Amino acid sequence: MLSASLRKSITDLSRRRARTAFTVSTLALAVASISFFAIPTLIDRAMQQEVEAGRLADVTVTMRPLALTAEQLDALAALPNVAAVEPRSSVDARVFVGERRAPARLIGVRDFARQRVDVVRVESGTTPRAGQVLADVQDANVGLYDGDAGDTITALGASGERIRLPVAGRGRSLPGGEQVQDESVIVLYA
Repeated sequence: MLSASLRKSITDLSRRRARTAFTVSTLALAVASISFFAIPTLIDRAMQQEVEAGRLADVTVTMRPLALTAEQLDALAALPNVAAVEPRSSVDARVFVGERRAPARLIGVRDFARQRVDVVRVESGTTPRAGQVLADVQDANVGLYDGDAGDTITALGASGERIRLPVAGRGRSLPGGEQVQDESVIVLYA
């Protein structure tokens, strides 16, 4: 048995269908728009977590290749306001993806187990050994290279020789992923 007020409400809603549809769609839009206020906060929180997990560097200094001794690295780390120093070398190269040549950047990591800044985290596969590489996860996300553990990527050496590099898995690093997106290069960690 329906109450009189419920019967009247149903009658009013069914009698003025256009107004009912407009009201319902307006309320649905209002409820959905409230969720848009949460999106920036959620994105910011996720980004902060990624920055903390990757120990993103505050300052990066790029220079010509320079051999530094352990004492010199310790002296740099001992400077005021320096929390950590992580030397990295990178080499721009050409690699074969199928039959096509593509630009790549090989980034050297001295010790994957003891990284202090701009950490390269292994997402799948294993930590690369000598002669192996990790492909950055953004390589696949951008559509440049979707190789994974067990694959082999071929790089062109300085004198044109082909160097086969087994892929140990996929890795993630904010600076490396940025290079993939900004410069359209395949980023590999070795």
